[in-house]
Amino acid sequence: MAKNEQKQRMTFDYAGEIEEQRKDEMAKRDKVNKREQEAKAKVAKLKRDHEEALLEGVKNGDDNTDELDRLSQEIERAEQIAARRASEAAATRKVFDSKVDKETVKQEFRAYKKSYYQNEVLPHLEEIRQIKRQLVEAYLEYEEAIRFYEDQKSRASSLIPDTAFDVFGSVKPQTKKELDKYLVTFETVQDLQQGNIPKGVDTANDDEEAK
Repeated sequence: MAKNEQKQRMTFDYAGEIEEQRKDEMAKRDKVNKREQEAKAKVAKLKRDHEEALLEGVKNGDDNTDELDRLSQEIERAEQIAARRASEAAATRKVFDSKVDKETVKQEFRAYKKSYYQNEVLPHLEEIRQIKRQLVEAYLEYEEAIRFYEDQKSRASSLIPDTAFDVFGSVKPQTKKELDKYLVTFETVQDLQQGNIPKGVDTANDDEEAK
């Protein structure tokens, strides 16, 4: 699997249900809140219209009683509607404001956690465990091979005892590049913990070196 590719994992579906419920409740609240605000805005506009008509009549000396009466009636009806819209909005906010029970969330997540561990985590742990066994076996065989070589080198060195330095050398990885490529180092573990592919694991680099 590519480094950035996300595998489809088990999700905590209960959270999705609650999120969907909250989304639906919010839509209902927004709808009635909008109707409430529109009703209030209409009352405010009619009152401004009434005040403007009243001032205009006084200024011009006109008798616009009919218009004022009409606006007064419209204001009264609009205020009744606004009061009803406010009651509807308050009731909706009360009904559609569900609280999540903490114990239910804990219970649901405990069940999810158990299932997630069994299905998503444990298989990988078992795979790592098998690889760990193989790594131990391979490393012990590697160390045995190194010890055997050192024994053979000692036999060769005994044939030329006057040599002041090691003329035969080592077969162990010598450079940091070799260590990173073949052995598990601190940086290997660090790369894994950071979600990076450790050096020596990417076979593409081997292909590049072979060219």
